[in-house]
Amino acid sequence: MTPTEVITNWFDRVWNAKDPSAIDDLMDTSAAAKGLGASTQTGPADFRNFWEAMYAHFEEIEITLDKIIEQGEWVSTHFTVTGQSTSQDAPVIFTGQSFTRIADDKIVEAYNAVDFMSMFEQLDLLPQHALRTCFSGVRIG
Repeated sequence: MTPTEVITNWFDRVWNAKDPSAIDDLMDTSAAAKGLGASTQTGPADFRNFWEAMYAHFEEIEITLDKIIEQGEWVSTHFTVTGQSTSQDAPVIFTGQSFTRIADDKIVEAYNAVDFMSMFEQLDLLPQHALRTCFSGVRIG
């Protein structure tokens, strides 16, 4: 598979089809995923913990790949996440980017930037406009 096919398969199976077994199929055992929390997720077991934490907040998630750029074994994606919250009726919509290296049809490293602040605001886990408030210098809480 090409890197584009692997990453498309990843988003379709892991997230859109809600299939955690795809994590083992498409992620190398020593893969490092950065940018999804305070520490690097290493390997499928660590990533599965992140996946479970996300699905604790969402009944379903649909990820649309807005842009894909492939160069050699690297693939860059910009994506839009639309999720149905477990606690609210309104959809939650946010964006992210991933820069991922693929080898032997598996993810071996990934650098992620996801708008979790917007996600948590929409889930009512942060005050609305928290980022703007922080930039203004006003302390929240």
